[in-house]
Amino acid sequence: MDLRIFDVEHGQCSHIVTSTNRHILIDAGHNSSTNWRPSTYLPRRGISHIDKLIISNFDEDHASDLHNLVETVSIGTLMKNPSVSPHNLRQLKEIGGIGRGIDALADLMARYTASVSSNIDYGDFKIRSFWNRYPAEFEDENNLSLVSIIESHGIRICFPGDMEVAGWERLLARESFRAAMGEVDILVASHHGRRNGCSERLFDETGLSPYFVRIAGHRALVPPSLPRIRAERGTTACPNHAKGWSGPDTNKPARGSSRRVLICGRTIYPSCRFALQNGSAPICLAAPVKRSS
Repeated sequence: MDLRIFDVEHGQCSHIVTSTNRHILIDAGHNSSTNWRPSTYLPRRGISHIDKLIISNFDEDHASDLHNLVETVSIGTLMKNPSVSPHNLRQLKEIGGIGRGIDALADLMARYTASVSSNIDYGDFKIRSFWNRYPAEFEDENNLSLVSIIESHGIRICFPGDMEVAGWERLLARESFRAAMGEVDILVASHHGRRNGCSERLFDETGLSPYFVRIAGHRALVPPSLPRIRAERGTTACPNHAKGWSGPDTNKPARGSSRRVLICGRTIYPSCRFALQNGSAPICLAAPVKRSS
């Protein structure tokens, strides 16, 4: 499995290619500074069909290029928090207004109502998802995020959307969720690394101790001390729970240390890329390549 996590500033967009050449997109944010967009990136790579689109959060920054994406590629399956209907989504956006991306998502949700086919071969790719229910448990977009744990070759990566502490702690009541989170190897920091996205109980009650924590590359959110990262200026303390990794890594830290946090952003690298494969090394960090000028 090949996974690329792109710098889309405050948003989220990741592309997965499975061992059977199936394509999965997690969110559809874009970068307004560089104008990077999944709607142009995918066709340039000869990709005209996404087998599965996963929307982890109902805010515009997770879907800001979706209205363009649906015009350039076809989408097989849509995954999102199933307790939120298209009508619910439009109601949630009544006060702040609905952006073009979320508007396109609501339209997509209204069309994608058939049962999901089980005939597609995703190879060794697996996914488990968890969510809080609307409106019984939460009525805000962040705590209605879809927490997705993807797995390939025994490595598990968690994409939690913008889940906040209250949402994490509601999910902790479920034994299946606690068990799944305890097996996560790489954690994408919730809410782009903000402190309100990190629940200490999540680590204490699940045994979660990932190799890495990935944080969106915003100067205001990410202190410069790598690989040891301190919680300051509103940043998350989640990286302090990471084990670290000193295996194959083209952006390797100093000898004798191990990387516990990966920052994907315009100030460092345009994307983070993981190639998960069989072999003695559980993770081959295959990517961070600096942008050419």
